[in-house]
Amino acid sequence: MPELDLLPERTKKIEIGAATRFGPSFFIFIIVFVLYGGLFFYNKTLESKVQELDASLISFNQNRDKAKEERIAEVNSKLNQAQILLGRHMLWSKGFKKIQQLTLPSVQFESLVASLPELKFEFKATAPNLTAIAKQGANFLADESVSDISVNQIKILTNGRTEFIFKLTFNSDKFLK
Repeated sequence: MPELDLLPERTKKIEIGAATRFGPSFFIFIIVFVLYGGLFFYNKTLESKVQELDASLISFNQNRDKAKEERIAEVNSKLNQAQILLGRHMLWSKGFKKIQQLTLPSVQFESLVASLPELKFEFKATAPNLTAIAKQGANFLADESVSDISVNQIKILTNGRTEFIFKLTFNSDKFLK
């Protein structure tokens, strides 16, 4: 009698499509979950650091001494003014040298008032006579750096000398040349 073949000689394995794709998607899910967890932890760490810094700033602002800060700002302002004055010292020195070069030996200064921003010099001086005053004025006018000159209050003193006041204005472009 013939044998019955109820079972095939070869059996085929039944594959389920979803089971084969579940492995890689599960692996991607794990990676995303780990990244999310790491970023969440990092975010919380940064938030705590920001809160600590805010607290330290508030503490720092509460411990500040406003009076001392104002005093420091005032001293800083005065130091800046002194620095400007020292920076202009060279200009003053050159200006006085210029006036000294233009002054006749017979003229003696009694007082000097100067304004550097406007380049104006006013001085009170004495000379032996009116001719010396005229020569002094001509000497100042001969220099190209002098833009204006005026003579005021000429008077003769009891010792024979003549007192006068000169007001000089220098040209800023040619003053230090």
